[in-house]
Amino acid sequence: MIFDGSPQDLFYRTDIMIQAHLMVTSDSNHSDDRVSQTPTLSHRFIEVDRRQAQSPIGRLNPGWKLITTILAMGIAMFARHIAQGIALGLIPLMLLWAGAWLTPWQIIKRMSPFVVFFALYTWTLTAYSRVGPHTPTFWFLWYRLSWVGLDNGLVLAFRMLASVAFGILYVSTTDVTQLVVSLTQNFRVPPRFSYGTLAGIRVFPLFEEEWRKIRQARALRGKDIRRSRVTRIVTYALPLMTQAIRIGERVAVAMESRGFTGSAAERAGSRTYYFDTPVSVWDFVYLAFIVVLSVAILLWIR
Repeated sequence: MIFDGSPQDLFYRTDIMIQAHLMVTSDSNHSDDRVSQTPTLSHRFIEVDRRQAQSPIGRLNPGWKLITTILAMGIAMFARHIAQGIALGLIPLMLLWAGAWLTPWQIIKRMSPFVVFFALYTWTLTAYSRVGPHTPTFWFLWYRLSWVGLDNGLVLAFRMLASVAFGILYVSTTDVTQLVVSLTQNFRVPPRFSYGTLAGIRVFPLFEEEWRKIRQARALRGKDIRRSRVTRIVTYALPLMTQAIRIGERVAVAMESRGFTGSAAERAGSRTYYFDTPVSVWDFVYLAFIVVLSVAILLWIR
């Protein structure tokens, strides 16, 4: 026995995970006939950082938290002007810092990819919005710009950022495995659907390893030296598809061999669970707080 403790503690012991062959590794730095093993893929079993998992929002029930997130993202779509969009966007940003314990730099890094979409939405409506005959406009190159279009673009962009921020808040504090268990335990989703989806998600990291193996094999044969990334995608498509079918078959056989068939796969009440996802009063407090605050902003800021 190399470890004695809870699964949550094991998932953070990278050295033991590698020793137990529960984490994918690859060879690196060959020197003096010694091989150094280093992790090359993201952790298969852990979805969120330990700090975020132990935060107030991270301890909420994943299923009810998903409902809250969907409602909040839907309410953000009703922002009619810039002030409402900014106010709704500040809610998840503050929760990322105070409720999920992310640092300001982590928040900036996770939001930064969506700045491109913010600029794209703003520019598209500024340059192409249809305006009335008496609306002041001015020409820039061949674009007809207007303040009305800029306002519409910013409103749409802030709607997007508010929704994205709520999504990032959810992803940053929710473990996929616990989400699937919550959907099955608390919402009676058929295990065949929920656990099948989980198995598919867990397979995705394997394709990074398969991509690396194919690339190394072709490089050894001298066939992959001058190929571009686009050409590689076309070349690797067939072997990756073949490997996906093989992995899917192995996963299906493994699940059935472990008793995932019959009533245990069809009904949530016919099986036992290793993880427990209890529902507490704080789940409903969080839902009420987000919904009431978001609706109040829409009604108060006009």
